Amino acid sequence: MDFQKPSEPVIVDTLAVTGGGFVGGMLSRAVVGLIHNPTATDEAGIKKEEKMLLVKRGGLAVAGIAGAAFITGKDPLTSFAKGACLGTALVQGLEVVKELAKSNGVTADPSASKTKQALANAVGLGCGCGTHALNGSRRRRHALRGPVPQHSYSNMDTYAPQASIMDNAGGGLDAWAGTKLLN
Repeated sequence: MDFQKPSEPVIVDTLAVTGGGFVGGMLSRAVVGLIHNPTATDEAGIKKEEKMLLVKRGGLAVAGIAGAAFITGKDPLTSFAKGACLGTALVQGLEVVKELAKSNGVTADPSASKTKQALANAVGLGCGCGTHALNGSRRRRHALRGPVPQHSYSNMDTYAPQASIMDNAGGGLDAWAGTKLLN
């Protein structure tokens, strides 16, 4: 492995693959949202739908890997498409690993071993320190923010002067705006 100053084509190719990865990852989540519509209300049905979701995610991950393997070429559009396939495979593969780890008892519980806590953090299941992991919801810290500012609009003439003041500034657009918009 050699480290060299990158040339312009290498930079363009790297940006195309990276951008494609982001777009592919986001689109894969959108696709999962479109193809997976859970409707079950009983426990058995929910379990079945969770397994089907894993199969769908796994299928998207495999399709992303296959797509990246079959795409060849050296232009930026090809690199973008290959990155999109890799992004799809990466995001959906991580989601599969996360769900499998959760179903096998990996948690970030503070009483769990350090190895299990580290594994839970690695797969995105959160940490026992009270913060949320990647893609998790975040608590809003309203207490740290000040009160919401209150505005008084009673002195608008200070900010939007009367048309007579505008007439003294000159003709043209100033005069027209002052007479048409403020009266």
